[in-house]
Amino acid sequence: RTKPKQAEDDIFNTKKEVYAVCNKDQTVDHQVLDAMLKNPEKKPLYGYLVVMFSLSNHQFLSKMI
Repeated sequence: RTKPKQAEDDIFNTKKEVYAVCNKDQTVDHQVLDAMLKNPEKKPLYGYLVVMFSLSNHQFLSKMI
């Protein structure tokens, strides 16, 4: 059995998916920001939320919970 050959342009012509924010995500974001701005300790809270989450070597999220 042989595989059907694809045209060369089919391999490289892939459409990129565009991320679209839904209304539910926007409403949750606004609620979180409003609650954060009303908090008296908003500066450290904002700093915490801005930092990118990452794990180092030998750190497993399943073991941290």
